[in-house]
Amino acid sequence: MLSTDQPVESYGHHHGVRKVARFILAGAIGCSKPKQKTHKKLCLTALLVLLFLFTPVSTPAYGAAVVSTEHVTVTLLSEQPQAAPGQTLWLGLRFELIPHWHVYWRNPGASGTAPVIRWTLPGGWTAGGIHWPVPKRIRFGPLTNYGYEDTVTLLVPVQVPASPLPTGPLTIIADAGWLVCREACIPEAGRFTLELNHANAPLAATDETREIFTAARAQWPEAVNGAGHYRLDGDILKISVEIPGMTTRPADIWFAAHQWGPVDASGVQSWQQTTAAFHLSVPAGDVPPAGDAPLEGLLVVESLDNDSTVRRGYAVQLVAGPPVAESGTLGWITALGFAFLGGLILNIMPCVLPVLGIKVLGFVREAGANRGRLALHGLMYGAGILVSFALLAAVLLMLRASGAALGWGFQLQSPVLVTLLAYLLLLTGLNLSGVFTVGSGLMGAGQSLVLILSPLATSDPPENSRASQDGPQSWSSQKVQQLTAAGRPVFVNFTAAWCITCKVNEQAALATEHTRQLFASRSVAYLVADWTRRDPAITRQLERYGRSGVPLYLLYSPATGQPARSRRDDRPRLRGQDHAAYVHHRRSRHAGLHGRYRQPHHR
Repeated sequence: MLSTDQPVESYGHHHGVRKVARFILAGAIGCSKPKQKTHKKLCLTALLVLLFLFTPVSTPAYGAAVVSTEHVTVTLLSEQPQAAPGQTLWLGLRFELIPHWHVYWRNPGASGTAPVIRWTLPGGWTAGGIHWPVPKRIRFGPLTNYGYEDTVTLLVPVQVPASPLPTGPLTIIADAGWLVCREACIPEAGRFTLELNHANAPLAATDETREIFTAARAQWPEAVNGAGHYRLDGDILKISVEIPGMTTRPADIWFAAHQWGPVDASGVQSWQQTTAAFHLSVPAGDVPPAGDAPLEGLLVVESLDNDSTVRRGYAVQLVAGPPVAESGTLGWITALGFAFLGGLILNIMPCVLPVLGIKVLGFVREAGANRGRLALHGLMYGAGILVSFALLAAVLLMLRASGAALGWGFQLQSPVLVTLLAYLLLLTGLNLSGVFTVGSGLMGAGQSLVLILSPLATSDPPENSRASQDGPQSWSSQKVQQLTAAGRPVFVNFTAAWCITCKVNEQAALATEHTRQLFASRSVAYLVADWTRRDPAITRQLERYGRSGVPLYLLYSPATGQPARSRRDDRPRLRGQDHAAYVHHRRSRHAGLHGRYRQPHHR
């Protein structure tokens, strides 16, 4: 039994059925008018066929409450046709998605939201948690999510109290919400109502219902009896899991935490298999495990079967501690041998090879020198290298201890340091070329350096330097009106934290230096409308432009105060040189992110 409280998307289906009913009724009236009996019989036969095709098939009394949208058909099922005191009743929320769309696992990964169900049950009945099938990794550009495509059934146990059941109908109501995504993400919801029979009115379950629940249980992860450990090593989680009886070599293995935070879903994981366990190196997430807290998650083992991927999941609870010893680790002698080999290879690098001739000449000049002096020179040279690297490490550790998220190479992200290094290399080249020598000639080099640097020190900042430093601002309709009234174009990014397309578009295009400079050169104000919490004002704005989800991008013209529109339709978009430069930049720089990556929608 389906409640009348349905999403708006289901209206089209019922409206179409009413139109077909009116057509059949009109046809029946028209069929009574033909004078020839042959035409009359053919007309009535065609109407009977239509009536048969569009007559709803009756479902069992306990059967199915269905909500259909443009992207998914969601059905609430009961495995048992009736309820009895003390019984564990199993209910299933089944998603049947159109191709290429998906819903999410309990931990959606880089973005997204898992389905939620709020139950209204008879007095004393209690619903358990959702039993989640093993998900698949869904990649979109550089991001990775966990979810389900095609069909999935989420099972929930409901405990019926041992006391006598109440008289009258046993009504179960589920208010469910889910996020369905492809390139755009659309939040949907529905209310499902089931009425079950009492045990004294038995009704046999259908074979189809039993098959659905059996198939859903077959996709549950297995419990692992072996030991599992993890250890946080810098930004990497070292995981070891024993799975007894696993003898075949899988095609791939990956780990996903039950909750968002401990693991970076989009990071690259590596693994190796030994006779004792699986060993994984997994990038830690934004909230890595703290202290000795256990880490619960899912270990997924993928294998190939006739060119199709078979996934088996193992529910694991990892304890903090040293992992099982990995086979094939390097010993000290082997490690030193590889280090020596790496040093030899380093000598043929372009930045080192030219210096070797200078060192050889130095050896020749020092051939007759005092051995003690040579030893002291070598010791001082080695000590200088070690002290320099120790100071760099100390500075790095102090900066990280103060809260800065830095690693090796962070200094090369500083424009000031890169500029100084460029001039240092220039001076080194001039010195090696004989333009000046260290000593008396250094003063002349310093004067030349002042002449080189003076234009940078005295030049005025670019006209749009302040505008280029402006970051995104939060959206409001009043702010759009104020900025356009002041003569500035306004670009609005309608986004959400759970929207994977939004994240890819922002990384690939909107957050780039090229886009910032483009906006700054044209004095474009950048506003962000964050729909993560379904702000009603943003919802109304999306509906105004015919959108039920994000992303949506609007470029407001200061001349009209309205979004620029395409000549072909009424969808706002980037136009003219802005659009051409924007698309050209993204095609040239970001085409390699994903084999089937598409341009973001400019609407």
